[in-house]
Amino acid sequence: MCYRKRGDQMLKTMEFAQLVHTTRRTLIFYDEKGLFKPAITASNGYRYYEYNQVYLFELITSLRKSGLSLNQINSLLNDKDKEKLVGILNESASKLKDEIGNLQNAFAAIQNRINDLQESRVFLTFNHPQILACNAERFFCSDMLEACAPKEMAINYTNFSKELTDNKLLISGNGGFLTNLDLSSHQEYRNASFRFIQTSFNDDGYALPQLVKPSGRYLVIKVKNNNAGIMTGLVSMHNYAKTNHIKTVPNLWQFNTSFYLEDKGASSHGILQYQIIEKAN
Repeated sequence: MCYRKRGDQMLKTMEFAQLVHTTRRTLIFYDEKGLFKPAITASNGYRYYEYNQVYLFELITSLRKSGLSLNQINSLLNDKDKEKLVGILNESASKLKDEIGNLQNAFAAIQNRINDLQESRVFLTFNHPQILACNAERFFCSDMLEACAPKEMAINYTNFSKELTDNKLLISGNGGFLTNLDLSSHQEYRNASFRFIQTSFNDDGYALPQLVKPSGRYLVIKVKNNNAGIMTGLVSMHNYAKTNHIKTVPNLWQFNTSFYLEDKGASSHGILQYQIIEKAN
């Protein structure tokens, strides 16, 4: 049977689905939910749609892509209470704003990983101290940790990671540790307290503790990221600083060169940095 209305041929479910770039299953689902019903349902259960229904369907599709639920869309289409409708739209707008922020953070995390791989510090020569000019950077930081045992470090790191994800933040590649260690006391490295750090995209709206790595010149070295490799690097830095009469701030910045972390939250290779105390003119 061919249904016609006002001289226009009506469309079967699959034909209408192809017209509006959706699936037969979606149309049937919308019908069952009372959201978008066919113009006619025949006695044999066949559904028929009019061409003019395209406009309503496209509105529903747009609202779905905006994040509204089926119940909210039903209210928008059928409820005449303007205040209620404004409330629904405000709620949807708020969710979209949050999603935009999450996507911006995701983009920033990916961009940071790209930058990390492209930055010169990744391609430094092993165990060869150098002086580099660095821009200021902001980091989220964990609580101070005294113990360096694998269990305590794993617990601290997972708690720190949960804080980041609870705040809709992603872990980027530019992370590592901030260790309270004077370069002249480098032999005390294994007993020094430290924090996990992770790049902060901005300082807006986050309750997490943050700290700033100041801009300036830094004494830098690339090392194997284990105790032996780090100690070798620290000795080289200490000797270089002593030979060249360099004084440094007593904070050791340790950066991973990859976001693939292995032993104790560290990548296989790492970068050690000490900020140089500039001489007064």
